[in-house]
Amino acid sequence: MRIIVSVDDYGLTEGITDTILEAVDAGFVSSVSVIANGDAFAHAIAEYSKRGCFRLSVRLNLVEGPSVAPRSEVSLLLGKDGQFKYSFVSLVLRYLFSSRTTKEILRRQVARECAAQIEKVRQAAGEGIDIGIDGHQHTHMIPFVFDAILSLGARYRFSRMRIPREPFFAVSLKNYANGNILKHFLLNILSRRNKKRLLNIPVSDWFIGVLETGDATIAGITHALGSIAARRETGAKTTVEVLLHPGEARADEKDEWRGRRSFLAHYYAAGRSRERAILASPDFKKVVELFGTLV
Repeated sequence: MRIIVSVDDYGLTEGITDTILEAVDAGFVSSVSVIANGDAFAHAIAEYSKRGCFRLSVRLNLVEGPSVAPRSEVSLLLGKDGQFKYSFVSLVLRYLFSSRTTKEILRRQVARECAAQIEKVRQAAGEGIDIGIDGHQHTHMIPFVFDAILSLGARYRFSRMRIPREPFFAVSLKNYANGNILKHFLLNILSRRNKKRLLNIPVSDWFIGVLETGDATIAGITHALGSIAARRETGAKTTVEVLLHPGEARADEKDEWRGRRSFLAHYYAAGRSRERAILASPDFKKVVELFGTLV
């Protein structure tokens, strides 16, 4: 297998960015997704320019922080404070229960914001950079958002796009006890729909990182890779993206998410330090090398 080890949330805050860089410097990381509207975006790009040892993707963000595009051009996506106001679910519902005219405006504004974020990364990291695409909280998989992103294909050449098609595996009861199993089911359905709409944009055959979101384990990754290996035809080339979240916010950054408990819980979860340890673990490297090659 060709195995891509990805990490997300780069550039969101300095604490998250610096702990991601610890994982990059110590472990098996091949791709990093940067958030263009993050507070530490400039710091993240500066550190990327020093290293140049990993691929950079744009983590399109429609759920957190301020817009990159002018507020007047993406007003339906923002609250009175100028911050994105929707979650994955509420953005889907907003679109479904809107008039035809409002749906068109939403599609146009999503495309405008995505273009602004991509352009910001291109200008900062170099216009010749390969542009990989994924989405914060997988919002890029929402059908109308996905189609809006594809509409930008004539302007930007996407080198890859994340399709979170993950095999089912269960190492412990936690896979059944949390909401990740529902997310896994939904994202697999959306993956089938969206992959059919891609023409010449490369995607991985499989993805690992939904069922154990926030608390990945080497055992879980091993089970998932084993499941993929069992399904693979003899001699077939298979690309697998393994996603981890090693970035951990500093204690003095909590004001960033004042009043937003779900984000606080997400960025200060104990699983983040454990996932950072996985990336530096010789056992993780052995698993990757057992099943394939890091690319």
